[in-house]
Amino acid sequence: MPALRPRRGDVSGGWASVQAGQPCSVPIYLSSSEGVTNLVLKMDWFSDRFSNPSFSLAAPGSASASVENQITNLVIRLQTTAVQALQGSNLVGQLSSQTAPNQSSAFVYIPWQVLIASKPEGSLYANPVPEMERVVVVNDVPLMEPNSRAGANMGLTFYGRMGATYQLQSLADVGGQEALQPLLSYVQTNIQQAVSVDTTQPQGFYRLVQQ
Repeated sequence: MPALRPRRGDVSGGWASVQAGQPCSVPIYLSSSEGVTNLVLKMDWFSDRFSNPSFSLAAPGSASASVENQITNLVIRLQTTAVQALQGSNLVGQLSSQTAPNQSSAFVYIPWQVLIASKPEGSLYANPVPEMERVVVVNDVPLMEPNSRAGANMGLTFYGRMGATYQLQSLADVGGQEALQPLLSYVQTNIQQAVSVDTTQPQGFYRLVQQ
């Protein structure tokens, strides 16, 4: 979530991981310096991957919310009274949807922007910062990404189908003649799983495959 900044109203979204065919929810946060009573967000929408969008408020009595599905875009509207203005740093609510069961595994980045952010006395926040959500969808193949490195230990995050067994393979010299070598095998107990790999190679090629 962005830090509070003087005379600003910032909105940010969280990241989520989901298995294809399952429901998905992404949290939406608000940081406001002077309160927000009317908020309109517009985000890209991938209708081949997500359907049935809805928005649920973290505090249902504090505001009204609506979602308009424009096929390629979503427009989310939140409105409160001046007395109930959204103040400080808050979880505003959750954007929920159903993921398509036959889609490919992917890191899906969803850009969005604030169209309107009104203060309680009616003026607008200037220059809202565009944001990006990310949903990791897992289906046909596993995914992975680096998350840290400390000395000979490299941190990787694996995304896979729960209950499946995967093997991490490595290759130090991509241009050489050697074959990929197994580094470790594991069972995916959560859709998102962090693993520390002990390797002395400063760089190389890594592949995650299902066994």
